[in-house]
Amino acid sequence: MEGDIACLRLISQIQKEFGQRLPVATVLQSPTIEALAIVLSGTVVSTAVCRVIPLKPQGTRPPFICLGASPLFLPLARLLGPDQPFCGLDLTELKKTKLPNPCTLEDLGAYVVEGIREFQPEGPYSIGGWCLYGVLAYEAGRQLIAQGHEVELLTLIDSPNVAYGRNLSAISRMQMRTQKWLFHLSTLAKASPAEMLRYTKERLQIARHKMTRREQKTAFEMGLQDEDIRLMDIDPILFYAATNYEPPPYSGRVLMVQAAETPTGMHWQMEQQWRAPVLGKSVVHCVQGGHDGMFKYPYVETLAAKMKTSFEQVGNASKVKHNGTHPSDPRTGASSKKNGSATPEEVKEPAVR
Repeated sequence: MEGDIACLRLISQIQKEFGQRLPVATVLQSPTIEALAIVLSGTVVSTAVCRVIPLKPQGTRPPFICLGASPLFLPLARLLGPDQPFCGLDLTELKKTKLPNPCTLEDLGAYVVEGIREFQPEGPYSIGGWCLYGVLAYEAGRQLIAQGHEVELLTLIDSPNVAYGRNLSAISRMQMRTQKWLFHLSTLAKASPAEMLRYTKERLQIARHKMTRREQKTAFEMGLQDEDIRLMDIDPILFYAATNYEPPPYSGRVLMVQAAETPTGMHWQMEQQWRAPVLGKSVVHCVQGGHDGMFKYPYVETLAAKMKTSFEQVGNASKVKHNGTHPSDPRTGASSKKNGSATPEEVKEPAVR
């Protein structure tokens, strides 16, 4: 924890002194004054727009490349174990790129694939992301498989399939809104006065955030100029692209992690939302702590344990596949198809209510 705070203080100090806000992944990859000087001088050479940056480079397993790296991921990176490298993907340079207008998730996914392959030319790949960055990882994984590469595992961390809700009937959408309001009312009814105040503030902040995103989406639909797009943060661009994305079929293995604090009803479950496009084997875990709280102690310990187990199981299956043996246990991945795909099989846990 002290290391995380020190890292954030260093980032803040660099911004004050040099006027540059460096991503946490960049700072972690540049542990010396000389390395940071090279970064600040702009002499780092990379042909890809999106750059993979190791957060924890140690380990012999295929690195887990997690889109949208932030300080929130640092405890998870450590807890996944000494043999699991953990990388972030710096997307900030996309702001300086002449993106297509309108920009689709397929366009962003192509830049992500370029960055991943510059860092790791050949698979097997292990990629993932949180929230809408998970949807972007889905598209990147799909493109990698389409190019003939092996994606060992795609990890979606509390990542909604926006297209699922968009394609529901009006009655089902109304049912989802009702379930959401009942969930919030139930949470408030169980809370202490202090917790109630904190929860209300959080919901108001989220509501303001959503309103801003809708305004930005409208601006995109009205037709922003190229220079306007380049001045925007990457999050609004990703939001627009992801909310208009219709996920094509995905044949690889998928690990889904969902916050247990979710409204009741099947339409809120990740397993249901991604059932149609995900054709390969999927494993679903529920973790307490909330959408971002699952990355904080003590909940991150459970998150890391579940992800670590899945990573190890897939790694063992991959070894079996490449060694050409075929054990009888179906969970070892003997039924895997080319490019990391597998016969549909789901292992899910009910959400904790």
